[in-house]
Amino acid sequence: MGIVKRVEHNGILIDLGNNTEAFIEKEQLIPREVMRNGERIRAYLKEVRSETKGPQLFLSRTDPNFLIQLFCLEVPEVGQDLIEILGAARDPGIRAKISVKSNDPRLDPVGACVGMRGSRVQSVSNELAGERIDIFYGMTILHSLLLMQCLQQKLSLSLLMKIRNQWILLSRMKSCLKQLEEEDKTLN
Repeated sequence: MGIVKRVEHNGILIDLGNNTEAFIEKEQLIPREVMRNGERIRAYLKEVRSETKGPQLFLSRTDPNFLIQLFCLEVPEVGQDLIEILGAARDPGIRAKISVKSNDPRLDPVGACVGMRGSRVQSVSNELAGERIDIFYGMTILHSLLLMQCLQQKLSLSLLMKIRNQWILLSRMKSCLKQLEEEDKTLN
């Protein structure tokens, strides 16, 4: 967390305290988000560049890892590794999708991330300029990549669910074929 020190045409200079500054490039800001001098801001450390005058810190508010880190702060179960975030995809400022699974069978990962009356997810959404956040039960990294592609192509959620169901059906068919091949080998 830092404080906006100066708003420039190509980004924002952030004071992180202890004589440390970081920069958020304009492309790494949430669209239509307005920052003012003295305002508190959270961001994700995306890159550290070695420059002649010392290392330069570059932050991002659009990176999917920022969304994951906000959930780590807001949902204690994520910080305690009771809930695992498998992946995240974002269309910054508009919508985000996050995939979660529980490492404790007694714990509902989606319910824990949403919170009482949506309090936890709402607090993350407010930090992301009102971005709508959908939370899904555990998907693999491949599902998350597919999800990100669908978001970038602006595909509808119904089409996304059809693609996901076909993916699951295909993976089940592959595992059945593997079992049949193994049984066939043992019979011969």
